Amino acid sequence: MKISFEGWRQWRQLSWAQCVLAGIGLLTSLAAMADDNAPSHEGLVLVHRTVNAKYMDSFKAFSGLLKSTLTKPYVVKNDDSLEKLVSEQFGVGPTAAHDVYEQLADRIQTLNKLPSRGAIKAGATLALPDIPPMQWKEKMAGNPNYGMPRVQGGPDYHVVLSGKSMTADVADWRRILDKGRKAEPLVSQWRWVTVAQAKEEAKAEEEARAQAKAQGVDVAEIPTNAYWSQPLTLKFAADSVGAGQASSVQADLQLLAALIKRRPPQQEVVVYVLDDSWPTAEAFEASRQFFLKALNDIRTANFIPGAPPAFLAKDSVVTDFPAYTPPKPLHASKIATALADFTKLTPKVKVVYLPLFTQQKWAKEFWEELTYIALVTTGVHSKLGEIQPTDGIMNKARSDATQLVAQIPAKVVDSLGPAQQTPITVLQKVAQLYAMKTGTPFFISMSWTVETHEIDFGPDADALGVSLAATGNDGKEVIGDAIYLAYRGKAAPGDVLAVMNTDSTGKDLCGSGRLPLSGPNPFYGLAYDGTYSNGAECGSSFSTPRVAWLLGLRQAYNAPVSKAALPDWYASFRTQMISLQGATQTTSRRYWLPVAKLFDGL
Repeated sequence: MKISFEGWRQWRQLSWAQCVLAGIGLLTSLAAMADDNAPSHEGLVLVHRTVNAKYMDSFKAFSGLLKSTLTKPYVVKNDDSLEKLVSEQFGVGPTAAHDVYEQLADRIQTLNKLPSRGAIKAGATLALPDIPPMQWKEKMAGNPNYGMPRVQGGPDYHVVLSGKSMTADVADWRRILDKGRKAEPLVSQWRWVTVAQAKEEAKAEEEARAQAKAQGVDVAEIPTNAYWSQPLTLKFAADSVGAGQASSVQADLQLLAALIKRRPPQQEVVVYVLDDSWPTAEAFEASRQFFLKALNDIRTANFIPGAPPAFLAKDSVVTDFPAYTPPKPLHASKIATALADFTKLTPKVKVVYLPLFTQQKWAKEFWEELTYIALVTTGVHSKLGEIQPTDGIMNKARSDATQLVAQIPAKVVDSLGPAQQTPITVLQKVAQLYAMKTGTPFFISMSWTVETHEIDFGPDADALGVSLAATGNDGKEVIGDAIYLAYRGKAAPGDVLAVMNTDSTGKDLCGSGRLPLSGPNPFYGLAYDGTYSNGAECGSSFSTPRVAWLLGLRQAYNAPVSKAALPDWYASFRTQMISLQGATQTTSRRYWLPVAKLFDGL
């Protein structure tokens, strides 16, 4: 589905980026400017992948790589032949690497619809596979830098935005930053592409992996594209419709108060609330203090030089608060009110708010730093936490981060409007980094639905944390109507925990989106009461952070997760969530979160 963002926000040109195809860095559509005739742009996507350039070591995986739609331009010279340009551009000849050469030659012929391999003409621009030259060198034993990919950046963001990438200097595509690791086979490629190109590439990757699986090839050998951003349309709850009944959570609050008094939790668990704003000055200050410590810890653990931005260390820093017309509370401020009876029970569940938009003062700076950290650590790859990132990785991350954050819409959405994937993906990655440092799983509460998106996206596999998504308040079926991101709670991928709004009897409240009650596979979802203010306010927007907080409190009673247990933590967590469901129930009561059962044994 194509999204038009005209009239929604003014174009702002700042700077950022990186890729595993690391990120889809989608520049939010260029909206109409003050001049009604000003041009608009659909925007760009930042894609990242890590390629093993030892192509002969896994020839079948190389075949899958060549199915990529990403290409680079090459202007044919007078004395060129196909064999010569393949040799110069990819380091491959028909003798020493015959099979690789043949596949490359066939792909070039197909991409350019050449009737024969000899049908190339001087001055013509050919599209070549956008892959790094084959790595012929062998690693030197004892070099600690190996395992950290070399970096190949591709055309600049502004070059691609201008539509001139196919006339860019070919040298820009071949330049690889490889200081201290020239024989490293892995190459980290970061590419800015259009939305249409990103969609084509995602489809090609899916087909390549399906074909590899059918041929018995280990799909893990096929480079995985990571998309760091894309334009989204998010929907927040409109003005609340009362539930007509008081909340049913009082018994749970009494049980928890008694438990905490008798046995205080020992671990500090972080619940991130990713919403429209920092709801209060106190919430902003708590966020500032948390990230000042968390980012310092992440930098230290991963040998990232420097310090967090100066504003984070200033106690005098304050933010401002956007106002709706006509006046009404910010969505995040309603969440804070809905959580108040829970958060006062213990400080061990730390609630940290972050805005999805950059309208508030310091929001842009927050996201630039968080994005930079996410990109740097992605670039280090398997050497994360072992050696310092190279200058090339850090410089590329800083540049790309600026561009990515420039794409985040500034204006806070009232109930429906444009947003970006970048804050979602970046927070998931930074939360993972901090969780790996502390050994304590995180929880991210997302009290909105994604009404339109271009490419599927979700949390990283095997995360040490949980992303919770509201089912919305439109009375829709999460599976039948594909309510995103709650839809990802289905067995595959099963990387999101969906939350609906019901009372303790299983009665759906306030038009809550509904979780499936039949099907051969489990669905990862829970339900909880999202009413407060004596039933005057109600929505899955409030059920979701409450479930996140409850799960966070339960985790606060567990010991930190050991490194050995990290790969299996999320699978074990999902099993626990299924055990909390009432499998024999035929109504939404099946998904009700039984708090007594959750804390049983404490």
